[in-house]
Amino acid sequence: MIVKTLFCSILIVYSLGSTAFTLQTEKHTYIVCTEEDALLIIDRETGKESLVKVERSPRSMVIYEQKGFVVNADSNTISVIDLQTHTLVKTISTGKFPFKMVQHGMFAYVLHAESCGVLIINLQAAEFSNLLTDHRLTKQQDLVVENKKGYICANNCILVFPIDKSVFQKTIEVDHLPYRLVIYGRKGYVLHYLGQAISVIDLDTQTVCSKLNIEGCPKDMALHGSYLYVVCARTHCLVVFDLVVEERVKTISLKSDPTTIEINKDLAFVTHSGFRSVSVIDLYAQSCTYFIERNETASLGFSDTHLYLGTKKFNPLSLYQNKLFDQPYLGIFGSLMGEGNEAFKKFEEAFMANRYIEAKLYLDRALALGDSKAFAFAAYAFLHNKWGAKDSCKENWFLQFFAYADFLYFEELSSKKVIVH
Repeated sequence: MIVKTLFCSILIVYSLGSTAFTLQTEKHTYIVCTEEDALLIIDRETGKESLVKVERSPRSMVIYEQKGFVVNADSNTISVIDLQTHTLVKTISTGKFPFKMVQHGMFAYVLHAESCGVLIINLQAAEFSNLLTDHRLTKQQDLVVENKKGYICANNCILVFPIDKSVFQKTIEVDHLPYRLVIYGRKGYVLHYLGQAISVIDLDTQTVCSKLNIEGCPKDMALHGSYLYVVCARTHCLVVFDLVVEERVKTISLKSDPTTIEINKDLAFVTHSGFRSVSVIDLYAQSCTYFIERNETASLGFSDTHLYLGTKKFNPLSLYQNKLFDQPYLGIFGSLMGEGNEAFKKFEEAFMANRYIEAKLYLDRALALGDSKAFAFAAYAFLHNKWGAKDSCKENWFLQFFAYADFLYFEELSSKKVIVH
């Protein structure tokens, strides 16, 4: 007998966007809660939560050995936290309004919104190490470390420095207000605040080699594989570029005032109106799947089993569990069986590896793409009243599931008595 219990295992989640609100170690998840002036620590085995107060407006975090370093924008400090005892052990002074910290080995680089310097912190000693200064750093916005070089978005340029030296080696002139930088292969892609193009930088020659046209007031961007997702506030959409060919391939409609983007595996989370609401984007299907609305501003974070807006948590099951049966699946009339089969294979792989939330998402995709084995599994789940099927599924949808099901696979599930809770 094969026995499976749905939604009981761990889904590893990372927050990969413009600000590191979430970090994970083997045993714990750490979420920076800006509005609560705190660091939320979650035990990944027990789910127990601990809240460690830091100073005002924490924005970013890095971890080195058994210490957490949280940068506090309104306090001009870095809180050093002992991650074993969950206590504050030291406070490091910074420049004015530090907002982002980027780690490389035992050093961290701290960006400031109102300073001409980038602070370098020795994480092992938990103390100031050096300072990178330049008059153009009055507009510092982003920093990326790649191939032992640091790239800083500054005032109308990208400043380049070797990470083993505290001096700028090269200046790459770009258009006004470079705001975000991502690196794919040997090229850098620079987003300009309120600009109409993304500058493409050849990292070997360290010059601008081309541009990608973008309209609609771009606000943020994130990389997922070879695809670049750009949030456009004025046109309320997510524009997708394939960086292999450097062409625009998709536009995903969003609700009003999209602001930032965070990507976890095959899901993107786009915040709106100053983090007051979140759109959940299925990157596999490249469409908006869910919308979560909040009345107050809250930073975005993730644990293994929950999405967090500040310290308020949302169970992904409440987002996923009814999706299978909440609408007819028109993909059965389409011609996407190949993609559906691929999605179902990923479902089986995730299901057998006990990655149940991920498995559920792939099954939804396989259904939408009309895979016959997916319909067999859905019909099987309906007959055994799993996932709330009989409570939320109309009878004619079940008939659709069964009519397009792979009967041999359905009989295989029945003979093996697969149990799905």
